[in-house]
Amino acid sequence: MMHMDTKGEMGYSFGVVILNYCTYEITCNCVESYINNAEKNINVVIVDNGSPDLSGRKLAQKYSDNKNAHVIENHENVGFSKGMNIGLAYAKNELKCDFIIISNSDIELKTKNYLSKIEWAYEHYKFAVLGPYIDNLNDESNEKNPYLVETLTLDEKYKKTKRKLLIRKIRLLLAYIYLDSLWDLFLEMIRLIYESISVEYKEKRKISERRKEAEKNICQNTALHGSVFVLSPIYHNTFNGLLEVTFLYEEEWLLYNQCAQENLKMLYYPEIKVLHNGGGGNSLKKLYSQEHNRHICKLKQQNNSDKQILQYIANYRKNGID
Repeated sequence: MMHMDTKGEMGYSFGVVILNYCTYEITCNCVESYINNAEKNINVVIVDNGSPDLSGRKLAQKYSDNKNAHVIENHENVGFSKGMNIGLAYAKNELKCDFIIISNSDIELKTKNYLSKIEWAYEHYKFAVLGPYIDNLNDESNEKNPYLVETLTLDEKYKKTKRKLLIRKIRLLLAYIYLDSLWDLFLEMIRLIYESISVEYKEKRKISERRKEAEKNICQNTALHGSVFVLSPIYHNTFNGLLEVTFLYEEEWLLYNQCAQENLKMLYYPEIKVLHNGGGGNSLKKLYSQEHNRHICKLKQQNNSDKQILQYIANYRKNGID
C-alpha cells in the first residue's frame, strides 16, 4: 500500500485534540502547555465529553477569542475513541492539520520546540504514530512508553484478556462486599511463591528490565501508551480515525494491532517529553466521591472493555484475517 505525504509549500500544519470530562483547570493547563511550548501556530481542539459540571461551556467561553482554540461540546459522554474521533475529524477535515496529537487532559508538555522534533522524526523514520517519553507523578505507574517491548499476537492477546477478565470478575465480587484487601494479600502471597519457583517470572523480570532500558532510546515498531500520541499523514491516509471498539481502555492494543496489520510504523521518540499528571483517574474522581465507588466503576469498565476486545478478536478471526 502506498502512503502519500501531504506536505505543501507552507510546511506541515499541526493540531492537538484534547478530551475534557469535568476537568476544567487540568484541561486549561494542558492547553497552555501545548501552546507555550510550540515554536509556531498549533490548532487546539478541545472535545468536551458531555461534562455535567458544565466545564465544556466554561472552556468555550475562556477560548472564545482565541482563533487557534476550538471547543466542541458533546451532549453525552461517548467514551475515549469516539470522543477523540469527533475532534480528530474536525482537525483533519476543517482545520486541514497534517499531524494531529491525541492527548489526555492531564498531559503537560515538557519539551520546547516539540513540533520541529515531530517533523524531524517524520522525515527520518516515516512513522504513522509517534509516542513521547512519559514521566508520571506516580513512580510506580506502568503508564509509560514503550508500551510493549515484545510482540503480542492475536492468540496471545486473546488468552491474556480472558485471564484478566476472570481475575477482574473475582476482584469486583470482593469489592462489592468490601473485601478488596483480601485480594491484595492473596496477590502478595502468590508473588512471593511465584518469584521463588517460576522461570516465567524471571523472564518477565527480564522484559521489565528491557523496557526500562528501552525508555532511553528511540524504538521502532513498538506499542505506545494511549495517554498521548501523534498521528502523521501516513496514518490519516490509511485510516479514518481511531477504532471505536471500547468505551475506555485498551486503545493501546487496538492501535498497535491496527498498525501492525497494515505494516505501519509506530515510533517511540524520547526526545519529546511529557508529564502525565493524573494517571487517568481525574474524571472518575469527579464522578465518584468515594474511593470505593471509583474502584468498582473502574473494574466494571475494564470488564466491559475486556469483553469487547474478546468479541473484536473473535470477529476478526471469523472474517478470515489473522
